[in-house]
Order: sequence, then C-alpha cells, then structure tokens
Amino acid sequence: MAGEADHTIHRSPSFRVLAADQIGEIHRASLEVLERTGVEVLHEPARTMLEAAGCRVEGRRVRYPASLVERCISTAPSRVVIHDRTGRRVMFLEGRRSWFGMGSDTLYAYDPDSGQLGSAGAEAVARSARVADSLPHIDYVMSLGIARDAPQTVNDLVQFQQMVQNTTKPICFTAHHRRNLKAILDMAAAVAGGLRQLQEKPFVIYYSEPNSPLMLTAPAVDKLLLCAELRIPLLFTPGSMAGGTAPVTPAGAVVISNAESLSGLVLHQVAGPGAPIISGGNSMVMDLLTAICSYGAPEFQLAIAAYTELYHHYRIPVWGFAGCSDAHLLDEQAALE
Repeated sequence: MAGEADHTIHRSPSFRVLAADQIGEIHRASLEVLERTGVEVLHEPARTMLEAAGCRVEGRRVRYPASLVERCISTAPSRVVIHDRTGRRVMFLEGRRSWFGMGSDTLYAYDPDSGQLGSAGAEAVARSARVADSLPHIDYVMSLGIARDAPQTVNDLVQFQQMVQNTTKPICFTAHHRRNLKAILDMAAAVAGGLRQLQEKPFVIYYSEPNSPLMLTAPAVDKLLLCAELRIPLLFTPGSMAGGTAPVTPAGAVVISNAESLSGLVLHQVAGPGAPIISGGNSMVMDLLTAICSYGAPEFQLAIAAYTELYHHYRIPVWGFAGCSDAHLLDEQAALE
C-alpha cells in the first residue's frame, strides 16, 4: 500500500548478562590489570617484541599500555571465514552468528557397542569424527578424546590425522608444541593443496590457551606466533577457575580472564596485524568442597554469556562452551576405580 514503510522490523527474544555501562567497566578494569599488574611472559623474543611495541618490561613481567591494547583490538579482524575440507565457505565467524561443534581431548569415552566407559583411543576419535560428519547441526569437529593408544609425543598428530580422514567439516585442533603444530599444519596444507591454498581457504582452527592467572607460557607463545606468522586462524582463550586461579566473584573472574585473552591478542596482532583470531574467555568454577572444576555449573555459562557480549562490543569473533555437564562425574570415577 502506498505510503507504508518498505521494511520490516524483526523482533526476537534476547538474553543479556551485562548492561552497556558494565561492558565499559569490565573493559576499563581489564586495561587497568594489564597496565598496572601486567602479565608474566615466559618467552624472551616475545618480551622484546612487546617492548618494541610500547610495553614496559621488567624481568618476565610485561605491562601493556591501554593505547596498544585498544589499537590491537581494532586491528583484529571482525570477520573470519572458515571453509570445509573441499574449499566451501561454511562458517562465517562474525556478528551474532553462532556455530556449534564438539568438545575435545577427553581421557575416557563410552564404547558404543558395549556401553562401557574406557580409555579413549584413535578409533574413538575417528568414529566420533564420522558421526559428527553426518550430523547436520554439528558445524565443526574437535577430537572427542586423546588418542591414548598412540605414543604421547605424537598423539596430537594422530588425532588430527583421524579427524581429517573421517570428516570434511572444519577442524578445531590442539597441539603439544610448536614442532607438532607445524607438522599438523603441514598435513593440513597437503590436504588443501599447499600452504597458500590453506591460507586462502582455511579449514582448520588452532586452539590454544594462556595459563591462569596472567601468564603466557613459552610453548603457548611459540604456537601463537606461528599462527600469526602463517596467518592460520587461532582460537586463544583462557580456562580459569573462579575461586582457584581467578577471583571468586563473577565480575573479578571475567576481568582477569579478559586481561589474559587481551594479552595474547595484543602479542598476536603485534606479530601479525590483521591475522585471524577468535577470542573470549572461559571462567569455570572451583567446587570449594572438592577442589575440582565444576564444569556444568550455571556460573560458568553466565560468564560465557558475559564474554560473548564483551567481544561483540570489541567486534571480534568469540568462543564459548555450551551444553557442558559433569553430572555423572563421580559415578564414572567410581566405575573406573
């Protein structure tokens, strides 16, 4: 009808943990931690690189100026496109689009034939990759278990081999150290047709973490710098425990974990401005009765929601956990004893 607006307003329910002013408070508190407390960087070339970029370095302690942090937030890409093994563009990490995949690196797995819980192995990794490949709502694959039947020094390579041979979906993977990461990326490049093809159409994401509280270890930095150099998508997110390796309050845990994320992001962007990175944080909760990680605690999911809103504000792709449960943990431990 003439005169009516030619657009439609779409309204849908939304869930928010943080108000806009709270996002600003957490960001400013994270900058304060990075500028005053700093981060232990256990990698001498990285400290040299950060000092040249404007950080204050005292021994292994690196303090980040707010201007550098905010500049590196601005250079990190707001859009990372992930392909599948055949080269199709299948995951657009941008805005509020969500993608779901598997968990990773468990010590034990249930045998689908016997129903018994036992050590994970290479076949369990391969089988789970084949199942995930057939499930339309699983967007990417991670190694369900650790291939404990392979030599420990190379079981990360075995896990990647099992995944890449049994799925065409994007793969998010872990690696023990820089040498094994380079070997896995060589495998991925061979599958893609060469390193340049892998860079142009990446079907892999490397998963790495800092140590909590506020520490970048040498192996983690080695792998971070390799991803920045080769411009391979890096997922860099802390795994702190509120009440253990992070403050017990939700706000304090989010601030510390965000400072850890940003410390890695800054180094990554100093080494390779514009290189693809996925960030965020994971503040789990320590059960003060048993001193174990409460992986399925509601506080964990609330913290992930807070990180999601924070990184939407930064316009940087964000990672988080969903659907986690440790409801049967004690029963499983008893069964294995």
